[in-house]
Amino acid sequence: LFNFRPVYGVNDSGDDVFVEEIRFSSQLDGALQFLVGLYFEDAEYKSDTPFLWGGQGPGAPTGMTNVKISTEQTAFFGELTYQFTDELSTTLGLRHFEYDRHFQQLAVFFGTVFADVDANKKEDGESYKLNLTYTPNEEVLVYGQWAEGFRLGKATSTSPLCDADLDGRLDDTGFAAPDGVNSDTSESFEIGIKSSWADNRVILNAALYRINWEGMPVSLPLPSCGGLVTLNSGDSKSEGVEVEIQTQLADNLQLDIGMSYGEATLTEDAENLGNSGDNLPGSSDFNASVGMEYRFNIAGYDAFTRADYTYISEYYNNIASNGQAAGGYSQINLKAGIIVNAL
Repeated sequence: LFNFRPVYGVNDSGDDVFVEEIRFSSQLDGALQFLVGLYFEDAEYKSDTPFLWGGQGPGAPTGMTNVKISTEQTAFFGELTYQFTDELSTTLGLRHFEYDRHFQQLAVFFGTVFADVDANKKEDGESYKLNLTYTPNEEVLVYGQWAEGFRLGKATSTSPLCDADLDGRLDDTGFAAPDGVNSDTSESFEIGIKSSWADNRVILNAALYRINWEGMPVSLPLPSCGGLVTLNSGDSKSEGVEVEIQTQLADNLQLDIGMSYGEATLTEDAENLGNSGDNLPGSSDFNASVGMEYRFNIAGYDAFTRADYTYISEYYNNIASNGQAAGGYSQINLKAGIIVNAL
C-alpha cells in the first residue's frame, strides 16, 4: 500500500484526568455498620502523530493520525456489614455506575483516508458483592465471597478499507464490524482460609475460586487492510486452588512456598476464535514457587541473602491452543543486600 516508502511517525500524546471520590464510613454502637460513597471521573486522552518522509531531502508530512478519547464516569457505592456474633459477620455491597465515552479518530496516509470516526458509547448498570467471614480465634479467618465486576466498554471503529467489497462485512472475518465494545463482566466465587500457627511462625493461606467472565473483549488482526477489530466474543471460566505457606524456620531463616493449579477455558464457541474447552491465552495450569531468605549481621549492618525458584507450566498465546507452546520453564533468582544508614 505504501510502496515501501520510508516514513516515520512523531507522536505527541497526553492524558488529562480528574478523579474524585467521597466516602462516609460509620462507627456506630451495635452490630450494624455501613459505608457509602460517590465516585466521579473526567478523563481525556489526545494523540497526534504526523508521519514524515524519511528519505533524502527535507521531511514532509505524508500522513497523520489524530485520536481523542474522552470518558466521563459516575458511580454510587455502598456496603452494609452486620456482626451476628463476635466470630461471624456478613457484608452486602452494591455499586451503580454510568459512563459515557467519546471516540474520535482521523487517519490519512498518502492521500487515502483510513479512518474518520466520531462515535459514542454509553452504558449503566449495577454490580453486587456478598461476603461471609468467620473468625473462631485470633489466628484463623475463614471466608466466602461472591462478587460481580465490570470493565468499561469503549467506542471503536474499523477502517472502511477493511470492507473492500462493500457488503457490510469485514473481509478477513466474515462478520460485520461491531458497534463499539460493551463492558465485559465477571462473576467470582471464592472460599478460603487465612491462618497463623506456632506463635505466628507458620502462616498458611489457601483459597478455592471460580470466575465466570462474560463478553470478553478480543482483538483480531485484519491482514487485508492492516488493521485490528475489537469485539465482545465468547464467555469463559477460570477455576482452581491457591496455597501459600510462610515458615520461620529460625529467627533468621524464612521459607516461602506458593502453589496454584487452575484451568481457564472458553465455555462457549467463539466465531473465528476457538471452541468451548479451549484454553485462554497466557493461562498456565500449574505454577509453583519456593523461596528461602537468610538474615544476618555483617560489620554491624543488617544483611540478607535470598534464593527463589519459580516454575511456570505450558501455555499458548492464542485461544485455539495451537502453534508453539510457551511456558514450561523454571527460573532461579539469587540476590543479597545490606542495609546501610547514611544519616
